[in-house]
Amino acid sequence: MYFIKVRPDRNIRRLHNRMQKLMGEMMNLNRPLHYSSESVWIPEADMFETEHEVFLMVNLAGVRREDIEVTCDENYLRVGGKRIQTIPTGMPARYHQLEMGHGQFERIFRLPAMIDKEQIEAAYEDGLLAVRMKKLQGPSRIYVKVRP
Repeated sequence: MYFIKVRPDRNIRRLHNRMQKLMGEMMNLNRPLHYSSESVWIPEADMFETEHEVFLMVNLAGVRREDIEVTCDENYLRVGGKRIQTIPTGMPARYHQLEMGHGQFERIFRLPAMIDKEQIEAAYEDGLLAVRMKKLQGPSRIYVKVRP
């Protein structure tokens, strides 16, 4: 009888989590957002719109205000930054649950309407980033005359 010693790779869990996220993204194709392939963790977000505004709420618990960057380009809004690891290092410990990501993050959201880039407001309170964007007001339909 032979015994084979197996050492599981520590990256298997990370690969498993990434595959789950990709499958979730594939199964819900109507979401108006994109992920950066270089993200270490992906914060949760909700986006909704009213007649005159678009709202984005991003769960950034544990992220310092100065580590958050919000930019708008074309019809995309980017939220990026970093969360510092809060797990003590340098001491022996047995971890039972490690779900809270840390490090760099980036979310890129496709905006559902044209936004007035001068009217974007962001507030960060109690770990929740709230971005309020006013829609550009204009005719919803443009009629084109067809020449004979």
